[in-house]
Amino acid sequence: MAGKSGFLSVENLTLITNEFLENDDSKNYLECSFILINFLIQQGLYSKVVEEITKPELIELCSLNSILEAEREYFLGITSKNFKSDKL
Repeated sequence: MAGKSGFLSVENLTLITNEFLENDDSKNYLECSFILINFLIQQGLYSKVVEEITKPELIELCSLNSILEAEREYFLGITSKNFKSDKL
C-alpha cells in the first residue's frame, strides 16, 4: 500500500477500499476501511472520518460482528471527542 516514497495516501486507500467493496470482499473491505479511518484520524481529517464511518456498507457489515462494531464505535468515540458533527 505504500508508494515509492513510502507514504500512504488517502486516495490510494480509498481506491483499494472501494475495489474490495465492488468485489464483495467484505473481510478486506473492513480491514482496509479501518486502516483508512485510522489514517484519517491521524491526519486530523475528521470530516472524512465521519463520511467513512457512516457508510451504510460499513455499518451493515460491522453490525454482523460485535468486535467489528466495537472497533467502529471506538473510532466514533475518537472522532466525536475531536470533531462536532450532526452525523455522529
